[in-house]
Amino acid sequence: MTNVGIENKEARRFERRAKKNILLVGTNPERTDLLAKICERVGLTFFHSDSVDRLELDVEFGIVYCELSISDFETLTKKFSNSKRNPIFILGLENPNARTIVKALRLGAFDCIAIQETSPSEITETLMHMKENWELDLLQDDLETERFNKIQGDLDWNSFRKDLIRKDLQTKSAYLISNIRTSLSQGSGFGALVSAIGLLKKKAKLNGKYYEVPSTLIELLFSNAETANRIIEIFNEMDYFIHNPQIKEVYSISQIHSLFKKEISKVLELARSKRLSIKICEDKYRDSRAEVGIHAESFKKALEELLLNAIKFSEPNTTIYVLFTLKKRKLLISVLNSPKNEAGIPKGIPSEESEFVFQPFARLTKYVHEDIPTLDYGLGLPLVEKIVSNHEGKISTFNVTSFLDEEEETMVLMEMDLPILVGH
Repeated sequence: MTNVGIENKEARRFERRAKKNILLVGTNPERTDLLAKICERVGLTFFHSDSVDRLELDVEFGIVYCELSISDFETLTKKFSNSKRNPIFILGLENPNARTIVKALRLGAFDCIAIQETSPSEITETLMHMKENWELDLLQDDLETERFNKIQGDLDWNSFRKDLIRKDLQTKSAYLISNIRTSLSQGSGFGALVSAIGLLKKKAKLNGKYYEVPSTLIELLFSNAETANRIIEIFNEMDYFIHNPQIKEVYSISQIHSLFKKEISKVLELARSKRLSIKICEDKYRDSRAEVGIHAESFKKALEELLLNAIKFSEPNTTIYVLFTLKKRKLLISVLNSPKNEAGIPKGIPSEESEFVFQPFARLTKYVHEDIPTLDYGLGLPLVEKIVSNHEGKISTFNVTSFLDEEEETMVLMEMDLPILVGH
């Protein structure tokens, strides 16, 4: 790694550390104790200063909470005017009025609260909300950095890509054959169907014109026949998406955001059972006039598959993030998760496999995940790719280096790139 790369990583670590620092200014001892306990619950490192006059800015802060007069608050904001990063200011007021609040907001306050009327739970909720927002903002920054790094890497990658594909074609074909065998022989579906028929042959007893078989075997046969039929249906869906254009309706970015929130609500219980949480960025483009052509039924299917894929391959006790970015004439929808550590498998998706994973039956592991309500046959991402292609978009995947918890962490990004409608 170059010195520049090391410096950039250290700078990103420093910024995450600074964001978790909260400064309390002008709070009395009782309020300071209360707020300190709240900060500890939220996961913030608190510092305290009795007054603006005695305040020394030798530490960077992400949040500044103060209980000051409006004139002292103005002095405080001036003290921070020369700092490297502007913190988020929250001003607590004894007797708030419209005039004071307006002036505070003009001076840079993010929010004003009434000290006597705001409960500890409301303060906790406000700080949690702010923390979640800047976590998503920091992840967005990491994502932008990794996008830039990926573009630089792709310049080198494309120069020898054709030769690599030519050399690797035989290996990939062998992988696919192995993956198809794994998919069809393990778990429910065709493999279990063949096993069930084998058991039927052993257990069936001829009784006149009929065979007598255990009812459990018949139930097993029916169950796996349904699964096998679902696989055929998936191929029919993919074939339909390839050969039949879907009629699309005009959706605003905010409407697409709402679609995604609804799909998240459908898988929340499953995510919680896996000790996972899902966070989606705020609807920050609600005032944007940008619009995208969406076929709602197929698009919702793509969103569901992306979420199930993230749940399937996430390390327990981590968070799946969903980010929206409006960039020039396209909408980027990013799903990031912390990948599992699986024996013998590198963490994340190797760059040489980043396109292979969208091929039918492609898989980077031979484990079958039957506890996830989706077909574990390597067909989910290919289906997503066909749906996104039908929206004139692209889907890509690569690893992202995140510093959300200060330590370097590899996350996997699945990103949809959808075109903004021209003339809208």
